[in-house]
Amino acid sequence: MGSVVQANAVQGGAHESRPRSSWRARYSSAVVLLSAMTFLPSQLRSQVVLDLPMPSQHAVVEQRVGLTDICVSYSRPGVKGRPVWGSLVPYGFASPAMTGAIAPWRLGANENTTLSVTHPVMIEGRALPAGTYGLFAAMNRDSTATIIVSRESESWGSFSYDSTEDVMRVTLRTRPHPPVELLTFAFDEVGPAHAVLSMRWADLELPLRIGVNVDSIVVASVRRQMKMPVAFSHHSRYQAAAYLAAVNANLDVALQWAKEAVDGVPGPLGFSGVRDFLTLTTLSDVYFLMDSVSQSKVALDGAMQHAGDVPLGTVVFYQRSLITSRRIDHATHMAEWMMRRWPKQWTTYDAMARVHVAQQNYSEALIYETRALEYAGPAVRPTIEARLQLLRAGKAFNWEG
Repeated sequence: MGSVVQANAVQGGAHESRPRSSWRARYSSAVVLLSAMTFLPSQLRSQVVLDLPMPSQHAVVEQRVGLTDICVSYSRPGVKGRPVWGSLVPYGFASPAMTGAIAPWRLGANENTTLSVTHPVMIEGRALPAGTYGLFAAMNRDSTATIIVSRESESWGSFSYDSTEDVMRVTLRTRPHPPVELLTFAFDEVGPAHAVLSMRWADLELPLRIGVNVDSIVVASVRRQMKMPVAFSHHSRYQAAAYLAAVNANLDVALQWAKEAVDGVPGPLGFSGVRDFLTLTTLSDVYFLMDSVSQSKVALDGAMQHAGDVPLGTVVFYQRSLITSRRIDHATHMAEWMMRRWPKQWTTYDAMARVHVAQQNYSEALIYETRALEYAGPAVRPTIEARLQLLRAGKAFNWEG
């Protein structure tokens, strides 16, 4: 029993050597109890399952990137006033494994620290399939650490570590960090297609970048969903086409779905199409991305004709997106229609002013922003007046905001 305790202490896990305290008495009692249990009949031993608190408590941290869930399950040892690097956690491969070979640190305490991903990801640029993996680390003297991703995810610590089960190894630089008592994993940096998983303990931080091919995963997911009952509607087709247009991916499929949203799908599982502002502007977007500018303009005309009772705010938002995507002809055409349809709304004249500011045509922008001021309410007049001052000075206002 003493050799097991010593091995755990080397790994810096939950069963490290402890200061003299009541814990010694408690654990002595536990050892006696466990020893006594070994002499119980096998039928009784198999029925004894105790769930007791551990000194290094369990924690889970999760982050979704796109549609991919990333989860780390680990136990949190404490510093407790002890030297950690090179002592509690030895440098390199130093912990003894059951095979007699040396092993890395379990990157936590108690059971394996595990990393689970629901879709394939990139670990520091290297491909990792979906699944659950054990995480280990060899902490080095030169301010680096070798992270090991292993197929073994259900063992206790590093005792059964086997290098033949390694999926990958990546060496990273550690960073100094203000003192952290309990080992902590966190996702502090999260982007549309990546997350940085940081391990912090004692005075070090170890960041691990995890990339996700969000677009391909979403496209595959949408394709699966298109075979389900939820997809038998124009709304699902419009949503799927709009997403593909937003990420500029699989445009041939996006065009098919956008057309189906507008025209419908025949057959027993078919549905009627809907011609409205949302479906037709989506069709216009897809055509434009496919360099079919004339067809894009036709679809945009249809969107304006079928605008119905669409809120002006929705129209303004879409027209601004045309400007920011540098579809100036489309944005101008739409602003002209907006001024005809809502002739007493300041936002319609502001829409045309923004088109001219984007082209650095400040004199024309001044004309339309002045018209906007005529119809503006008290709350927005100071903003428009500030814009007019900029235009009179030959300067741009923030036409994207």
